[in-house]
Amino acid sequence: MSDIRDQKGGSGYGELRREMVERQIRRRGVRDPLLIRAMEAVPRHEFVPVGALHGAYADTPLAIGEGQTISQPYMVAAMTEALELTASQRVLEIGAGSGYQAAILSLLAQEVMAIESRPLLARAARERLARLGYSKVSVEVADGSQGWPAAAAVRCDFGGRWRSCRSRAADRAARARRTTGDSDWHPRKSATALHSQN
Repeated sequence: MSDIRDQKGGSGYGELRREMVERQIRRRGVRDPLLIRAMEAVPRHEFVPVGALHGAYADTPLAIGEGQTISQPYMVAAMTEALELTASQRVLEIGAGSGYQAAILSLLAQEVMAIESRPLLARAARERLARLGYSKVSVEVADGSQGWPAAAAVRCDFGGRWRSCRSRAADRAARARRTTGDSDWHPRKSATALHSQN
């Protein structure tokens, strides 16, 4: 995988990253060698606020502002491994946050389209990803329940057949809204319910 590169930065961060991968990722059963290499390559400390640098490689989520967090490293690895990505796939990430998950995904997939509803986080993630050289990631400010804004519907390959991911998610969202009777329903509030309907 030619575009996975060691992006060390600052003293000690490379060693902290290797320890994070060994203790938090491998020991918990993550086995995908390309994912392991991606986790070893992406500098997590670049995706956390300066005030949280001391915990950049800790086994915990960290606050990134706007009431959001960067996920625990193991959760990023477990979710990514569950996708069973191939290099030819495109990924739609809902909730870009700091851009860390998108950076990991970009080393495994053809393209990553990340949506973030908070403009400040989206702008910071976009700038950070560009500065670090993650050119296969696009970040847009939008409501993720509507799919990728520029395409009206993101197209996903399901065994050679193309279907709209957005319409499937929108159908589930509409069903959840009708089921709950919640006029203020929002996909983030019902993420668990929607996930269980997959």
